[in-house]
Amino acid sequence: MAPVCAVVVAGGSGQRFGNPGGKQLVNVAGRPLMSWSIRAFDRSDKVGHIVVVCPAERRAEMRRLAIDPFDYDTPISFADAGNTRQDSTRAGVHAVPAGFEYVAIHDGARPLITTEAIDHAIDGYEARPRCSHCRGLYRHR
Repeated sequence: MAPVCAVVVAGGSGQRFGNPGGKQLVNVAGRPLMSWSIRAFDRSDKVGHIVVVCPAERRAEMRRLAIDPFDYDTPISFADAGNTRQDSTRAGVHAVPAGFEYVAIHDGARPLITTEAIDHAIDGYEARPRCSHCRGLYRHR
């Protein structure tokens, strides 16, 4: 089993962005913004599961627009967003299935992450657990 579970936090309300429901599902280059991040984690051999954190009332919409239309190989589950980003991140970490050594946390509204950057961060963290470029990657339980 791959040692990492990715937590993609996508619970934002879009208040600053000015789009009701946030920017997670805004179309960028032919697909919802957050699906670019999910795609990058899905393509990493080091990631064995992805937890998407979003408001419970938007779960079906997220699945319909950003998950189901794409052929992801990595299992994807959901966690309910909290009132704050910290609460949402905590909920995502608590939803990580047993058996994963590390958790990688990523903001679903940041689509420019690459699989190469993910793998580099994981490799760096495994070699040097206190490295500064590995923020967002944590040992699980």
